[in-house]
Amino acid sequence: MEATFLNPVQDHQFKEAYCLMYYENKDGLGFLVWNSRYGVTPFCVIEDGKQYQHNHWFLDRPVRNPEYIKTQILVPGQRIFRDVTPEEARAFAIQRLEACKGTELEVEENTEKYNELVESLTKSFGKPGEPHMVRVKEAGVMP
Repeated sequence: MEATFLNPVQDHQFKEAYCLMYYENKDGLGFLVWNSRYGVTPFCVIEDGKQYQHNHWFLDRPVRNPEYIKTQILVPGQRIFRDVTPEEARAFAIQRLEACKGTELEVEENTEKYNELVESLTKSFGKPGEPHMVRVKEAGVMP
């Protein structure tokens, strides 16, 4: 089945909305990510400790055909951007505070300051429409 490719400038305010995009690291290795959202995406992502950049914008291809998405995009292992959930935002906040352990920025857990920081960071990471890269686990099912 052929994908439906649309003109992103004509059809959307955000050029990367619903696009299949290529991210590449400094070694020239890369992967495709489908943006399932009507919104912008990060210029850089980190995976397995390596930074990948969205440099080849001219390769972006909008994909909105539901059957193509279900059979060709939503396959196990495929990366997609979707909106972050409140639970994920909270987990990111806690991870950020965990990364400060053993440094001058460490905050003791279960204190008022720690709880305030978790809430503040959760709000920061969990703004409506914030993108989050995930991998498809089950064929045809949006993660």
